[in-house]
Amino acid sequence: MDEPYVPPPAQRFETMGREFGLNLGSGTALVGGCEDFRNPRPQITFAADRFHVEPSWYRVQVHLNRTDPELLERLAHREAETALSEEENVRYRQLGKDQHRALFLGLGALGTAILSGVIRGTAGVMGGGVAVLLAGAAFAFARRAKKAGYDSLHARYQTALAAAHEPDVVLVLHRTGEPIPGGSVDLEATAS
Repeated sequence: MDEPYVPPPAQRFETMGREFGLNLGSGTALVGGCEDFRNPRPQITFAADRFHVEPSWYRVQVHLNRTDPELLERLAHREAETALSEEENVRYRQLGKDQHRALFLGLGALGTAILSGVIRGTAGVMGGGVAVLLAGAAFAFARRAKKAGYDSLHARYQTALAAAHEPDVVLVLHRTGEPIPGGSVDLEATAS
């Protein structure tokens, strides 16, 4: 509020050519989407998304994030890795590979079981045995990852990753005390 916006290094934000007037007479602003406007059961916002301001009119500058999405994803992952220690990152990657192995082995077991059900005779029985072995290996990899704490590492990493993503839109509020020229929208009147 009342400070110029400086985008993070290596990121490109475009400032909209005009400013908008916003009356925050309630003294509360909610950062979220239109899905939660006047919704008694919010879908995407939480109590932490509300912040208090001086009840007043504000001049709003809008900055749009125009940074390459692949760069944003790499930067977010780099930031999320800091939520785990170096040792935890190595373990997380290894356990993630175990999870992928378990998935592929499980899919292989399913495919082999279906195929062995179609094939008759010795080949079908051997296929069933291979399916059981693949399913056992899948279970072993998944169990090893779970016992080694993959779920908690994954939750910490994903929480940090979600927090590390830069917003698509940044609004900068400058207190004016009165409406800006050019008209305004009364949210109270549109909600009726």
